Amino acid sequence: MPELDGLHTLKGIRELNPELPVVMMTAYGSVETAVASMKEGAIDYLTKPIDLEELLLIIQKALERSNLIRENRDLKVKLQERYTFGT
Repeated sequence: MPELDGLHTLKGIRELNPELPVVMMTAYGSVETAVASMKEGAIDYLTKPIDLEELLLIIQKALERSNLIRENRDLKVKLQERYTFGT
């Protein structure tokens, strides 16, 4: 990406939607970049060439995580609607 690197893109994505699972993929991976990506909120980091079976597992993990977050948020709302604590 000539004008924007992956870490800046990741930061922008996380600002727009912190719950969105992001998988970083690069042709020029390094341990430092992988660690920085994970610290910025990437759920995984892959180097090219991509192993399609590994990518599928990562996508499944990301979907499960998203579903759990959504379910947790919905349950909290239902609980707050049903019970009023301390008032």
